Amino acid sequence: MRLFRYIILAIITLSSTTFALAQETVHTEGYIVLTKNVQQLKPIILAAQQLIEKDQGNPNVFEIIICGKAVNDLQNDSIIQPLIEFATKNNVTILACGFSLQKFKIDSTKIPKKIGIVENGILYNFQRQKQGTLSIEL
Repeated sequence: MRLFRYIILAIITLSSTTFALAQETVHTEGYIVLTKNVQQLKPIILAAQQLIEKDQGNPNVFEIIICGKAVNDLQNDSIIQPLIEFATKNNVTILACGFSLQKFKIDSTKIPKKIGIVENGILYNFQRQKQGTLSIEL
């Protein structure tokens, strides 16, 4: 009975060690965040800044997709311009969801040039996940 306990303990220890090592070697092709609130951009960019620093030169892509009603704020220069500058400084790409722009009848020419537009933010997110990108929606 004692031998059985030692064997079980050894298996559990090896399994947890292997799992921990596997977690440390996860390779990502970048990060993507979907948000419906422009006010979240600054904290998202700050998080990106820290992730990029911890990745130490690993050229991970960090993208933020703005969708839903928040696309209305993309037309307001006093709100979006400082965030675009902060994102650019930290190698973060801001994208707008084309479906959201259409739904809220926003002319894409009114969106700052530094903000990219993807046809479908959700589909784009799924495609990036298939490529190994880590994703979160806020």
